[in-house]
Amino acid sequence: MNRPYDFYPTAAVTLFLIILVIGELTSWLPAQAQVGTNDIDNGAVTSSKIRDREVKNPDIAEDSISSDKIRDGAVGNAAIADNSITSDKILDGSITSNDLATGSGLSGDTQEKISNIIFSTCSIDFDAVPANKAKTAFCPVPGAQIGDHVIVTNQDLSLGLVTQSATVNGTELVRIAVTNPNTSAVDPPSSTWALIIFRS
Repeated sequence: MNRPYDFYPTAAVTLFLIILVIGELTSWLPAQAQVGTNDIDNGAVTSSKIRDREVKNPDIAEDSISSDKIRDGAVGNAAIADNSITSDKILDGSITSNDLATGSGLSGDTQEKISNIIFSTCSIDFDAVPANKAKTAFCPVPGAQIGDHVIVTNQDLSLGLVTQSATVNGTELVRIAVTNPNTSAVDPPSSTWALIIFRS
C-alpha cells in the first residue's frame, strides 16, 4: 500500500519564499534595463543606430537643421508647402532664365536673354486721386537699373485704382503710376505692391 507523501510546513514556507523572490526579480529587471539620458555618452548615438523615419518633428529642436546639413537637391517640390517661399527669401539676382519653367510667361528668345531677376515688395500710400486722373509713387528696389523691365501688381481691390505703368525711373528706383477710372476722387489706403524686375 502506497504511503501518502508527507508535506511538511517548512517545505511550504521555502516554496513560498522562492516564488516571492522570483516575482521580485521579475519586476525589478525591466526597470533596471531601461536606458536613461544620463546613461548615453555624447555622440554615442549615430545615425546608423537610429531606425529610418524614427526621428519626428517633436524630436527636432528649433533652428537645429541648418542649410549645410541638407543635401543638395534633397528638398523637392513635394517637401515645400504652398506659399512658404516668399520674395524676401529669394536672393536678388539668384533666379536666372534657366530657373524659369516652360509656360511661366517668358519663353523662347525672351527667356534666353534674361540675365537678372529681382523680386521685391513696396508699401505705398497714394494721395487722393481725382476722378479720371493719375498719380505716381516711387519704390526703392536695390539692384534695379534704368532699362530693366517691371511687372507690378496689387491684390487690394479696395484701392479702386488701375495700374497705368511701372518703370525704373532711376538707379534702384521704380516709378508706379495709377489711374482713377471712377467719377469721383479716391483716397486709397496704404497697401503693399509686389514687383518683379528683370533684365534682358
